[in-house]
Amino acid sequence: SYYRLYQTDYDGKSNYAGIQAVNVENYENPILYPNPTADKITIDANWENIEEYMVVDQFGRDLTNQIETNDVSNKTSKIFDLSSLPKGVYYFLSSDSKQKIIKM
Repeated sequence: SYYRLYQTDYDGKSNYAGIQAVNVENYENPILYPNPTADKITIDANWENIEEYMVVDQFGRDLTNQIETNDVSNKTSKIFDLSSLPKGVYYFLSSDSKQKIIKM
Protein backbone atom coordinates (compact mmCIF):
# COMPACT_ATOMS: atom_id res chain seq x y z
CA SER A 1 0.00 0.00 0.00
CA TYR A 2 1.09 3.55 -0.62
CA TYR A 3 0.26 6.59 1.49
CA ARG A 4 0.74 10.31 1.03
CA LEU A 5 -0.17 12.91 3.65
CA TYR A 6 -1.76 16.25 2.85
CA GLN A 7 -1.38 19.02 5.44
CA THR A 8 -3.22 22.35 5.67
CA ASP A 9 -1.82 24.94 8.10
CA TYR A 10 -3.86 27.47 10.08
CA ASP A 11 -2.70 30.20 7.69
CA GLY A 12 -4.29 28.32 4.75
CA LYS A 13 -1.05 27.05 3.21
CA SER A 14 -1.02 23.37 2.29
CA ASN A 15 1.42 20.81 0.96
CA TYR A 16 1.85 17.12 0.27
CA ALA A 17 4.40 14.90 2.02
CA GLY A 18 6.37 12.30 0.11
CA ILE A 19 4.80 8.99 -0.87
CA GLN A 20 5.47 6.19 1.62
CA ALA A 21 5.22 2.47 0.85
CA VAL A 22 3.83 0.17 3.55
CA ASN A 23 4.12 -3.62 3.38
CA VAL A 24 1.12 -5.31 4.99
CA GLU A 25 1.89 -8.93 4.16
CA ASN A 26 2.74 -9.89 7.75
CA TYR A 27 -0.19 -8.78 9.84
CA GLU A 28 1.10 -8.02 13.31
CA ASN A 29 -2.19 -6.29 14.15
CA PRO A 30 -5.46 -6.79 12.33
CA ILE A 31 -6.30 -4.17 9.71
CA LEU A 32 -9.95 -3.08 9.61
CA TYR A 33 -11.53 -1.31 6.64
CA PRO A 34 -13.58 0.65 5.76
CA ASN A 35 -13.63 2.25 9.17
CA PRO A 36 -15.99 3.99 9.85
CA THR A 37 -18.47 1.67 8.18
CA ALA A 38 -22.19 1.54 7.50
CA ASP A 39 -22.69 -2.23 7.48
CA LYS A 40 -19.76 -4.50 6.63
CA ILE A 41 -16.14 -4.33 7.69
CA THR A 42 -13.25 -6.41 6.37
CA ILE A 43 -10.60 -7.54 8.81
CA ASP A 44 -7.24 -8.56 7.38
CA ALA A 45 -5.21 -10.58 9.85
CA ASN A 46 -3.06 -13.64 10.27
CA TRP A 47 -6.11 -15.72 11.21
CA GLU A 48 -3.97 -18.82 11.82
CA ASN A 49 -2.53 -17.05 14.88
CA ILE A 50 -5.85 -15.77 16.22
CA GLU A 51 -7.39 -18.46 18.38
CA GLU A 52 -10.20 -16.37 19.85
CA TYR A 53 -11.71 -13.00 19.07
CA MET A 54 -14.71 -10.94 20.13
CA VAL A 55 -16.61 -7.89 18.99
CA VAL A 56 -17.76 -5.91 22.02
CA ASP A 57 -19.68 -2.70 22.55
CA GLN A 58 -18.45 0.26 24.60
CA PHE A 59 -19.70 -1.44 27.78
CA GLY A 60 -17.73 -4.63 27.11
CA ARG A 61 -20.74 -6.77 26.14
CA ASP A 62 -19.81 -9.57 23.75
CA LEU A 63 -21.79 -9.14 20.51
CA THR A 64 -19.89 -11.69 18.43
CA ASN A 65 -22.85 -14.07 18.16
CA GLN A 66 -24.99 -11.25 16.65
CA ILE A 67 -22.57 -10.73 13.75
CA GLU A 68 -22.43 -12.82 10.59
CA THR A 69 -18.86 -13.59 9.52
CA ASN A 70 -17.73 -14.72 6.07
CA ASP A 71 -14.28 -15.94 5.11
CA VAL A 72 -12.75 -14.49 1.96
CA SER A 73 -11.01 -16.83 -0.46
CA ASN A 74 -7.54 -15.41 0.28
CA LYS A 75 -7.73 -16.79 3.88
CA THR A 76 -6.27 -13.60 5.36
CA SER A 77 -9.54 -11.68 5.36
CA LYS A 78 -12.91 -12.05 7.03
CA ILE A 79 -15.96 -9.90 6.39
CA PHE A 80 -18.03 -8.97 9.45
CA ASP A 81 -21.64 -7.92 8.81
CA LEU A 82 -22.53 -5.30 11.43
CA SER A 83 -25.93 -4.43 9.96
CA SER A 84 -27.75 -5.97 12.96
CA LEU A 85 -25.98 -3.57 15.35
CA PRO A 86 -27.05 0.04 16.00
CA LYS A 87 -24.77 2.95 15.14
CA GLY A 88 -21.97 3.35 17.67
CA VAL A 89 -18.46 2.46 18.72
CA TYR A 90 -17.40 -1.20 18.93
CA TYR A 91 -14.12 -3.00 19.50
CA PHE A 92 -12.55 -6.00 17.82
CA LEU A 93 -10.59 -7.86 20.49
CA SER A 94 -8.13 -10.70 20.00
CA SER A 95 -5.46 -12.15 22.26
CA ASP A 96 -2.99 -9.36 21.47
CA SER A 97 -5.00 -6.62 19.77
CA LYS A 98 -7.77 -4.11 20.42
CA GLN A 99 -9.12 -2.24 17.39
CA LYS A 100 -11.90 0.36 17.38
CA ILE A 101 -14.79 0.02 14.89
CA ILE A 102 -17.10 2.95 14.23
CA LYS A 103 -20.51 2.11 12.74
CA MET A 104 -22.34 5.02 11.18
